[in-house]
Amino acid sequence: MRTKRGKKINFSGPQLIKQRIKHYGLPKPVHGPEDYPGYTHEEIKEFMSAPEYLRFCEWMEGQTCAIEMGHIVVYAEDVTRFIAMIRNGVNAYFD
Repeated sequence: MRTKRGKKINFSGPQLIKQRIKHYGLPKPVHGPEDYPGYTHEEIKEFMSAPEYLRFCEWMEGQTCAIEMGHIVVYAEDVTRFIAMIRNGVNAYFD
């Protein structure tokens, strides 16, 4: 995948989460550990359409999430992989 200026974006590794968040115009995640930040489901609903969110919930079944103060936190890595898959056709499966 490339930016509007044609610069190639590397979509692997936790150090690149910020780059992907910026690329997709997502809000900065404020939950979870600093190295693997994430979003609550309430936050995800704010930037995904209802059909995207329902598909996301199905796709997330069996994935690891964090728990912070009693709330499920979905890692930004998973959110951005899913968005890349549904909006840009990027393969988001590793098996």
